[in-house]
Formats: sequence, C-alpha cells, structure tokens
Amino acid sequence: MNAHIPPPDDSGEDDLAFFSRRPTINSRIRLPFKDEFPELLKPGAFVHVLLVTRDPVTHEPRTRARAIFYSDIDGGSA
Repeated sequence: MNAHIPPPDDSGEDDLAFFSRRPTINSRIRLPFKDEFPELLKPGAFVHVLLVTRDPVTHEPRTRARAIFYSDIDGGSA
C-alpha cells in the first residue's frame, strides 16, 4: 500500500515565515530555494524541513533541520 505524499510546496516562502504563520505545523516538504545546497542538488530534489523547537513563551519557531530527498525519476522504487 502506498501512502499519499503531497507535492512539494513551491510557494517560495522561507521556512521562518512558513512556521511563524502556521503555529500548529512542524514539518514541511518544499522545493529547494535558489542557491540552497548548490553543490549537492540534482534534478528531482526536494527538501524536508522539520521544526525541532519553538520558544516556550512566544511559540515562535527556533531550531529547524533540513534534509534533501530526491524523487524517483528513473521509475524504480523508493
């Protein structure tokens, strides 16, 4: 059974703004920003951003972690 994975976010909104406007969301999948990881990116890349911590008083986003993933553009399985 395959889980439904939504397409990557292509709004161009930076991660701080994204998580600040959405206080109940702690993860996003987006397209890479221009010049983000330029030495690592290949066609089909997307970025998974995980919000690790929020300020305990203001609830503003703090620590974020990013990981690069690739779509399966050659027809295999991931």
